[in-house]
Amino acid sequence: MAYIKGQPSIAVAVTKSDTTILSPGALYPDAGAATLYIGGTGNLSVVTEGGQTVLFRNVPVGFFPVSVTKVRATDTNATNIFALW
Repeated sequence: MAYIKGQPSIAVAVTKSDTTILSPGALYPDAGAATLYIGGTGNLSVVTEGGQTVLFRNVPVGFFPVSVTKVRATDTNATNIFALW
């Protein structure tokens, strides 16, 4: 499969945390906000790239097209979440 500009090239399993900023690791420390893949339906509490804390209810399985910096442990029960850059 060919690379398409704008298509994510890094995926990291998310550990839900109210304080930890999402990061793809030492290789790309300044990657910025991530979009998400949700593997298990549920509520998703995030901090957006703009700094807003938002609770999305009943998020379905699939790609979540909002730029986020945190996936909060508080109020999040969606599972198998991956951050994509």
